[in-house]
Amino acid sequence: WSFLWGKGELALHGSPDGAFSADAVKPFPVQGHAEGSAQGKDWSATIQNFSTDLSWFAPLLSSPAFSVKEGQVHGDLRLSGTFVDPEIEGSLTVKGLVALSSFVRQPLGPVDLPLEFHGHLLKLLPVNVGPRGQKWIATGAATLDHYGIASYQFAVQTDSLSTIPAQYEYTGLSAQTDVTGLFQLSGTPQEMT
Repeated sequence: WSFLWGKGELALHGSPDGAFSADAVKPFPVQGHAEGSAQGKDWSATIQNFSTDLSWFAPLLSSPAFSVKEGQVHGDLRLSGTFVDPEIEGSLTVKGLVALSSFVRQPLGPVDLPLEFHGHLLKLLPVNVGPRGQKWIATGAATLDHYGIASYQFAVQTDSLSTIPAQYEYTGLSAQTDVTGLFQLSGTPQEMT
């Protein structure tokens, strides 16, 4: 079987033994080459030269605490297991990420974020997200479940000369200050500590 979308921006091909391949090019929202096989509910696939503009997916990647404004994602991934909850291996780099946080009084970025996938674990490798010479070293991890985040932990550590212009609102009270040191968030999509 074969399927073509548009003027060839998406091409899918499959065979009776479960092997498949896919190629996507602009203007399709994601680009890259994938090939793999599927048997029943299980599958495996290798995705090479994956690329997308985060602005396409900003509403899906945003919450009241964090919103994505721009960035480009590039990398290679391997998926295996059940189609609805696969194990993911590989790495992605988010280049030029610009985001807003309800906890910081200025936009974050642009910054390049290195991400690694290990099964159901997504790791943010240490990276300086501070502006203009400020040192804000960010790290984090998230447990994935059915393509979504089940739990997360995120930390930003400053050096003694760097400050984060923080803000926090709770039950109508608003606080703003500059903070130095270790700032940590953890939780689930439903609650945060």
